[in-house]
Amino acid sequence: MPDEEFLAQFYQRQDYFRSQGDFGYSDYEAKREFYLSLFRDYLQTLNRHGSPGRLLDLGCGNGDFLMLAREAGWEAYGVEISEPSLREAESRSGVKVFSSLYPLSDKQEFFDVITMWEFIEHLPSPDRFFGGILPLLRPGGLVALTTPNTRNLTALRSPTLWTEFKPPEHLQFFDFDTIGRFLSGPCHLRLIEVKGIHRDLRLASTRWVESVLEWASRVRDRHNQRGDVRWWVYAVLVRLLKEAPRAVSLSLHLLDPRLVSTGIFVLARK
Repeated sequence: MPDEEFLAQFYQRQDYFRSQGDFGYSDYEAKREFYLSLFRDYLQTLNRHGSPGRLLDLGCGNGDFLMLAREAGWEAYGVEISEPSLREAESRSGVKVFSSLYPLSDKQEFFDVITMWEFIEHLPSPDRFFGGILPLLRPGGLVALTTPNTRNLTALRSPTLWTEFKPPEHLQFFDFDTIGRFLSGPCHLRLIEVKGIHRDLRLASTRWVESVLEWASRVRDRHNQRGDVRWWVYAVLVRLLKEAPRAVSLSLHLLDPRLVSTGIFVLARK
């Protein structure tokens, strides 16, 4: 497990939100509208559980969520370990952003909400970290977070292809059960909502479709004349299978949305 000094240096990269490499965001600005839409949805969820108050966003990145929270009436604060991102977050949001929790240590039971969007997976010791932040949250306050879902089919079936397995950037991995047990167990939080997000209907049927297509390809290779009925079997299968992945995935999604959700959203109360 990397130590704090290593991680502090790791996240100082200027291109973390513009990286084309193995770490960071491939191009955050190109997908900014997508992230803004997500953040608006998260704020709507928070607003359903109370009026805007004091909010602390941990790992606030370039400050887009802080910007929207402030516009929605929240008294917002941020924490960001990356100095380049911290400066951009303050400029973009107009919100005070700290490089660590230390300056906030005297704000006991001060915040109404603590948010962590795609953050907990970066922590070397989540239990120790939560022990430091929960005293900052008032009784009855909310913790809201998102994290990758290790129960999605790519992570279960082809882990070498799942892009979220990328230490030292991601160090902790959760599914619906383990994130719930962590928050309700060591953290003593009451779960309000645990749901799948970022549903990818392509995940569920890839292997099944590929195996049928392989069989159909062998039929075609052995019987490649249009006058052969077996060639027509192949041709019909190809046409049918163009829509099969979505249809089969939708069926599986209805049975168990955890299989096709690439992320998890959690809302819990202190």
